[in-house]
Amino acid sequence: NSRIASLNTTCRYKFPLFALCWTSLNGLKVRVPCNAEDFVVANYGHNWNTPVLSWDWKASPPNVKPNGKWPEDMWPLVIQCDVCRTKVSLETPLELETFNN
Repeated sequence: NSRIASLNTTCRYKFPLFALCWTSLNGLKVRVPCNAEDFVVANYGHNWNTPVLSWDWKASPPNVKPNGKWPEDMWPLVIQCDVCRTKVSLETPLELETFNN
């Protein structure tokens, strides 16, 4: 999920199921989608190899969908640092809850 700060809304990026394979990147073994082109198409569409001059991360991808709003009582937890305009305190530990939506 991603958050649109000015609207306190979230976006969800949907991907088809894909298998992961091992590859080497500068001598480091990493996992990558076995069919990388399917993953790229899900992110950028079938014309992924055509340059796009105006890309909006929250509207342009074909796999982005609105995902609601965070409840106002959760804002202090989820809205901690918007390009570090807000001071984040590390003195108070946060209890994080996992959401499986």
